[in-house]
Order: sequence, then C-alpha cells, then structure tokens
Amino acid sequence: MFPVRKSKKSTHIKLTFTGDIMCESKVLDPQDPASTKFHVFFERITHLFDDSDLVIGNLETVVAGESLGYTKEMYSFNTPFSFLEVIKELPVHLVTTANNHALDRGKEGLLRTIDNLELAGILHTGTSRKDNEFIIVQVGGLKIAFLSFTASTNYLDHGFLLESESVGMLNLLCPQDFFERENNHGAIKMALHRGIRSLISLERLMEIKKRIGRIHNVAYCDDLPIEKINELTPYQEKIEKMIRSAKQKADFVVICPHMGGQFNDKPGSFSEFYMEFFSSHHADLVIGNHPHIIQKMDWLEGTPVFYSLGNFSLSPKSSYVVDTYHPVIGLLLHIYLTTDTKVISQMTITPIHMIHNEAGFRVVPFFDSVSANDRILWERWIAKRLNAKLQSVGHNELLIFSE
Repeated sequence: MFPVRKSKKSTHIKLTFTGDIMCESKVLDPQDPASTKFHVFFERITHLFDDSDLVIGNLETVVAGESLGYTKEMYSFNTPFSFLEVIKELPVHLVTTANNHALDRGKEGLLRTIDNLELAGILHTGTSRKDNEFIIVQVGGLKIAFLSFTASTNYLDHGFLLESESVGMLNLLCPQDFFERENNHGAIKMALHRGIRSLISLERLMEIKKRIGRIHNVAYCDDLPIEKINELTPYQEKIEKMIRSAKQKADFVVICPHMGGQFNDKPGSFSEFYMEFFSSHHADLVIGNHPHIIQKMDWLEGTPVFYSLGNFSLSPKSSYVVDTYHPVIGLLLHIYLTTDTKVISQMTITPIHMIHNEAGFRVVPFFDSVSANDRILWERWIAKRLNAKLQSVGHNELLIFSE
C-alpha cells in the first residue's frame, strides 16, 4: 500500500519543493531548546502552501531526542521534536533524510529520527531501518516515487562510519569518506581539524576571524578529476537498480540528491556527473540541495534538473555563512503534473527571505519586502542564478516553464 493524498484539483496536481530545512543553534532558545517558538519562524509563509497537494523538503537535521544532546555545535545538529510538529502544520508532508547530517548523532540518531518522523506523521525517504529504500506516494491517482541520496555524512567532523551490515540504512552516492580520501592530505587534514577543535570550537574561531576582519569561511566546490569517478561504480549500480524499480512501480520518478559544495557559484564536476547519470536513467525530475545558495537549473535529456534551491530556514547569524550569493534567499519550487498525461505542464518558483534580527528568526515571502524597482533587479538576479527566463505570474510567483 502507498501513502495516499487526495488532489485539490481534478486535472492536475501540484508538488512544492523547499530548500534545506535547517535548525541551527542560533535560532534555538539557549535555556531550553525544546521551548523554542518554532511556529513563529514560518507564520508568514503558510499561505504559500495553500494550493499544494504535496510539499517536500530536505530535513537538514536529526531529531533524536534530548538524551543525545540538542544542537550546540555549528556543524552537528539534533533538533527538538516540536520542530517536526511545526513543519508538519505548514504543511510539509514528506522529507528527504539522506544528507550530510544524517549521522550527526550516529546510527542511533538516524533510527530515532525515523521513529520521530513517523510519530509526527511526516513521510520520509533517504534513510531506513532496512536496505536502500525509496517511497511512493499516490497523489490524485498518480503514483510518484521519491528517491533521496547523499554524497557526504560529515565524516571529517565526527569520523563515524556505518558498519558494512548497516550501510544500506543510508542511501549513498559514494563511500562515506570519499571526499576525505580523494584529498591527498585527507588524513593530515582530519587530524589537524580535530586537534584544533579540541582546543577551540570552529564556530568560535570563525567568530574571532569575523570580528578582526579576517576571512572566516570560504566557498568550496565538489570538483574531482573525472578519472576518479570510477570508484562510484558500485554505488551507481545500486542507484540504477533503485531507479529501475521505481520506474516500474510509479508514474513519475523524482530524485533528490544531496551533493555539491557549499556557497559555490557553480556546481562541480561531481554534481554534473550525477545529474547526467540521473537524467540518462530517465528520472522525470531531479531536485538537488546542499550548496546553501540558489544554483542553476537545466534540461538534460528532457529531464528538468535543479542543482540547488538554496535554503528554507537558514539563520544569517550562523558563523559559517558566506554571503556572496545571498544564502538568505531561497526558492519554493512548484511542479504541476497533468493527471492524464502524467507529465510536467508547468513549473513556477516563489522566492523566500530568511531574516534574523532583534525580533528573532523569520521566513517571509521575499517580494513582500522589496520595492517595485528593486523587484525587477531581484527577478533578474534570480533568473541569472537559475540560468532561466522568468515571467511574473503573481505577486509572489515566477514562471519557469509552461507547456
């Protein structure tokens, strides 16, 4: 049996995708994280989901309970259960969980997150209690498969590797330590990284650098020599098998890879390689995330691919943020599927803006906070980021494609 959702329309269904759903230490109540008023974060954007039949987001945190320690460090997350209750009410119906934070509290945290998502009534894909699973959701009579994969598990930070019998619990694009090993100085870098962090937190070090006017963090890209891509073959074989199974069981297949650099202007060769791989195996839609900024969209072999929608809830006060390409501006991507032909009939976007000031953290519709003249400039900027022509179709919405 598939999870079933009724469509609000008879001729088409509307899928809405968010960027990275973050919940960093800067937005939590420092005295009692579980008492954080999460509902206030999103109260100004709930209407943006009114017509959506299914809302999908990338959950960039584990939700593993207080006993495993709530978020304190900059790159290691564990968020209170009440956060799930709030995003459920937005509503977010389905989250992808294969990302670089899936193991922030180890294997136990991964499993507890699955338990808590199911307790909250939120569908999920990317991590599982079994081996290499995906989910199919039936919406308005259409069966839609969602597959989630990650290229990283923050091995450099915590050094945790799933044992061989458990590695299938997390859908991977490559070995967990792939990027560290591919760096000729990987072992030295890891030892130095952990040594420094034993003396001073990375967040504190970044804050000191910012205060004295030094470069606190830099963007990086997932560029790798193409000849080393051969190491990915066993992972590609598993992924190909999953896509083939999804194509047999579903009417429409969506792949959500968590890959790329961080704050980087353009995707690297690793991302380009996998986008071509997904499209060549006939995915119907690919929605990437991880770079924390808006990146280009493209059409590969007839498949629309989005490399990064940016963020859904990132705090500009977080020490690691690199502001060059405006990470506080993210996109909601709306995909309209015609129920009889089972193809995309229209794609639109809604820009959102993340604000963190003395009043707290908020996410708001971006065009609510800009003048008419500035809107023209920002529309051009977003079009350039996506490498796409855009047309305004409402106060908050821009058209990318229509049949």
